[in-house]
Amino acid sequence: MTTDPQWLQAAQTIGIDCKEPPDALEPEQIGRLQYTTDVRARNALIAALRSDIENGSLPAVQHVKAEPVIIEVPVRRCPHEGVDYDADWGSSVEEWKEMGGRVRQQESGAREVGYVVIEAAAFAKWTGVPESKRSEFVRAWLRPLTAAASVVAVAPLNVAAESSSPEMTKDQIISYWLGECERIAKEMELSFCREHMPGKKADFLAFLHAIEPELKNIKKVESLKPYLKKCGFAWPRDAGSKESALPLYAKLFPEQADAILKAGSDGNPEKVQQRKTA
Repeated sequence: MTTDPQWLQAAQTIGIDCKEPPDALEPEQIGRLQYTTDVRARNALIAALRSDIENGSLPAVQHVKAEPVIIEVPVRRCPHEGVDYDADWGSSVEEWKEMGGRVRQQESGAREVGYVVIEAAAFAKWTGVPESKRSEFVRAWLRPLTAAASVVAVAPLNVAAESSSPEMTKDQIISYWLGECERIAKEMELSFCREHMPGKKADFLAFLHAIEPELKNIKKVESLKPYLKKCGFAWPRDAGSKESALPLYAKLFPEQADAILKAGSDGNPEKVQQRKTA
């Protein structure tokens, strides 16, 4: 089989040394093939893939790989020799770092971590990215599926191919911001779970209005519900009596904090309606 030059470009994009398209790829690799430069669209696609894997609508295969365990070792700087030496520190590394101490990183064994891959045949049947909207790199990955039936001409690499990629749908945008909430909350060690959402649905709608102007045409919570179902959102039954989640969203996105809090007091359509009928 002649090596597909476009696949070689695709493989380089996702950092793998593979002359022929593999049978399966990780969701993050597929996201990069579809959106090489648009990070937001890429993350939304990855979130959609993982969501459908979790709900069983997209088949995936579980694998295990070895990953090095990295630890931090306290060190002291020798001013005369200009090198670092391991420090004889009897307490935790965190306390050492809080005191302004220096550390170095070193491998300390390995651990097994699980990851999932999506087979090319399964992705080809997935409706999240229609065939007409696939990037040239994704087409190169899937090309062997149809190679037996017909000879597919290899198109020259189009550096601007992504410009023809589809605009993000509303559910992809919502899924993206949900994923960002989960990611940032995890980094900040805050509680945030899509199966047990904080506050009320109206809080999330106000947050979306503040953070994503394209979603301002979703006026009511009722209009938001179909998108929430697709993304796997769930609020507890007593959500109506809970405190507002807007301060949490403002904490997760401090640069937009004022807009988020203002959306809750002035721009939240539910509250506007309440004021009109008062």
